[in-house]
Amino acid sequence: MRQEWDDVGRGYYNLADLDTRPRGGSADAFLAGIDKEKREPCLKEEANLISSLCRDGLHRLVLDFDFPTRYVASATPGHGHLYIDKEMTWENALKLLRVMDEVGLLEHGYVMAAEARKATHVRPEWVKKPGPRPFGPAKTVIPRPVVDVHPSSDPDPAEGTVAERFWSDPEGFGGSDYP
Repeated sequence: MRQEWDDVGRGYYNLADLDTRPRGGSADAFLAGIDKEKREPCLKEEANLISSLCRDGLHRLVLDFDFPTRYVASATPGHGHLYIDKEMTWENALKLLRVMDEVGLLEHGYVMAAEARKATHVRPEWVKKPGPRPFGPAKTVIPRPVVDVHPSSDPDPAEGTVAERFWSDPEGFGGSDYP
């Protein structure tokens, strides 16, 4: 069977009984043993599924959220902001941010700043970035320090989190180039 791919290499598939299954979704059917992996690679016009597995063997995720989300493109082409409208504690939000940092989905400096501020922040969609800054690039990339940013690595909780120590003394983490 021939298979087609989307513009970044995600594969198209057809699952013949996708719309005749009992309510609950394909994940429930898989867990119940009903889904016997009948997904067949196919051409785009025959597809009723798209996979995260790409032509190059890597994954570019497609996610099924069961709550409201919204993606807003930012002024920088190819960048954007994901609004996840699901309540969570700061502890759980920070877990998610740290994992997204670890796998490269978020910039390390953004996560460290969020940890220090105890919240994430982005420009609202109606606030546009000004033109280029007059004294150099508009963005400083903060390299990952050679420390584990997870709470278990903090030798003394009384000293604060790694992010709090970083922002209180950036020179102690490798120089004065940090904002």
